Amino acid sequence: MRIPLLIITLLCGNLLSAQDTLSLELDNPAPRVGDKVEMSFPLDFLTDEIKGQLGEQIEMTHRSSAYGSQSDDFTQVVKFPEEGTYTVGPFHFEFNGKTWITDSITLNVAEKLPFEEGVWIRLIEDQEGNKFIIVEQLIQNKSDFSASKNQFSYTMGGVMDENTQFVEIDEISEEGISIDFTQSRSNTRREKEDDIFAPGLSYSFKKYKIKFSDDFEGTFVLQKKHLKNGPKKFKFSDISISR
Repeated sequence: MRIPLLIITLLCGNLLSAQDTLSLELDNPAPRVGDKVEMSFPLDFLTDEIKGQLGEQIEMTHRSSAYGSQSDDFTQVVKFPEEGTYTVGPFHFEFNGKTWITDSITLNVAEKLPFEEGVWIRLIEDQEGNKFIIVEQLIQNKSDFSASKNQFSYTMGGVMDENTQFVEIDEISEEGISIDFTQSRSNTRREKEDDIFAPGLSYSFKKYKIKFSDDFEGTFVLQKKHLKNGPKKFKFSDISISR
């Protein structure tokens, strides 16, 4: 009985040695319904193979994206149609006789934001246990329509008042904990049935990473006083943050 067991063990070892794992990443660990999430994993092995076949006379630089940035990753945008828990990956494929497999990511997709002014702040945790604060806001735009003889100008969706700023978390660095800004994006949102000249809403997404010291104990409470640029009439429920 020992010989067949040894053979099975060797076979399993050979299969594992012919398989490499790639790190799968999502740029938003807590999206909402309809959000565009960038999914990526490295393609270094493919880059190395192409470089080897080019020969010594040709120098290969990084692959350029549509925005001019350089990357050797496979990148694709995905969306989630309903709220709930999703698992993305693993993806597996073969290249030059070797099996490549990505890891998987489980994430919770929140409900879609209503199309109205407001501020939404939530505490989330990713698959690795990292904690983040997500700050989202929608602000009503105003029309910048102007017309002169035989022509007019207008920004689709309108523009945000120049005196208005999006809410954000003020710098927090207390004993044992810090909350650091890591990512932001903004855009203009319109209802599909709106008139083309109807002003829409300006949307802001900001992500902050929570960092704890090794000896941190207890709970930090994020309060309204820790925010700046918040609207006057803004209800905020304290957020308790524990390690």
